[in-house]
Amino acid sequence: TYFGPEHAQVLSRHLLHSSLPGLTRMEQMSLMALADTIATTSTDIGESRDRNQGGETLDECGLKFLLAVQLHTFLTTSLPPVHRAQLLHQGLSTSHFAWAFHSVAEEELLSMLPAMQKGDPTWSELRAMGVGWWVRNIHSLRKCIEKVAKAAFQRNNDPLDAAIFYLA
Repeated sequence: TYFGPEHAQVLSRHLLHSSLPGLTRMEQMSLMALADTIATTSTDIGESRDRNQGGETLDECGLKFLLAVQLHTFLTTSLPPVHRAQLLHQGLSTSHFAWAFHSVAEEELLSMLPAMQKGDPTWSELRAMGVGWWVRNIHSLRKCIEKVAKAAFQRNNDPLDAAIFYLA
């Protein structure tokens, strides 16, 4: 079965203009976020393994974590401010960190995090995604923290902002 972006748009339009019995407005927003996340995420794991393409491929654990990250990101951009603040304060659930921990595609997961993709990661963004819990490769962790330090320095051109990351 296929669920693509066009299906997500139809579902989103329907959810915007009508209310489903038994669902609150927030639950409908979450359903829209989930539909959008699933529609825009390549979930055909077996096919990507068979093609042997050079590209970023994820195992099942990594895919579950990435879906949770994308759902969280979508909700933080589309929820009303009160609910958004609560979601940002809670961060991603630690159960999702376990999926990332058990993934063998650690570097791919790191590169797919929104904070890393925008090129200006902050420690608070990476902490919210549980990076300290699931990155096991010291080289990957060091490279990630160096990017955080570089971004911290470039924000204000103050070496003291970056010093703590280089000391760690």
